[in-house]
Amino acid sequence: MSRLLEVSNISGGYNIHKPVLHQLQFHVDEGEIVGLIGLNGAGKSTMIKLILGLYKPVNGTILINGVDNNDISDQDRRRIFSVIFQDYQKYQLTLRENAALGAVDKMQDDKSIRHALALAGADSIASGDLDINLGKIEDDGVELSGGQWQRLALARAYMSDATFIIMDEPTAALDPIAESEMYSQFAKALSHQAAILISHRLASAKMVDKIYVLSNGVICESGTHDVLLERKGVYAEMWEKQSSWYKEECAI
Repeated sequence: MSRLLEVSNISGGYNIHKPVLHQLQFHVDEGEIVGLIGLNGAGKSTMIKLILGLYKPVNGTILINGVDNNDISDQDRRRIFSVIFQDYQKYQLTLRENAALGAVDKMQDDKSIRHALALAGADSIASGDLDINLGKIEDDGVELSGGQWQRLALARAYMSDATFIIMDEPTAALDPIAESEMYSQFAKALSHQAAILISHRLASAKMVDKIYVLSNGVICESGTHDVLLERKGVYAEMWEKQSSWYKEECAI
């Protein structure tokens, strides 16, 4: 199994004089799903922006397929990575165009678009007219719910041929149980792609191959869900506080 991403001794952030991250080390192998877990403000999104070349590290190296990140063009990064951010875009375009922005060469491939929408759990819109206008610019535009927009953003990732998918807390508009279901569907839908799932909620925890726990700008723990629970550290404390969110309660 080849090493797709290797982060070595990375420090940095949006302000080079006050690094948010300190000496981070972790890796992602080909086809591996990794969870980057931490509370809000731990530095998770900062790490992703360093990987994407949006920030420059103060020190350390990031290798992508063995190539230094500084030597990779923005065009190649867009080919390698498909990213879904928490503040995903709501494009005032047709449903077809919104989904196929992840792979414009498939813009007229109805079968692939509907399949991506179905994988994303957008069943309510997957079987309808792909050429309906979304948003409020056009008079006949249809407004989607927050959850539907979120699933549409996920469909764009499924449309992409990128070898690496990054989900940066894109499930904020969903309730915890719907979030858990989306992550489960996401994990099943991945084939050859590697992925990083970033969250301060732990819906994805049991579905990943490996977890890195980020706290105060450093990786304080790593391992599988079960191993980290046994250690009774930061992760176990987070899980104890959140586990009840993912249990469906019977109405009384």
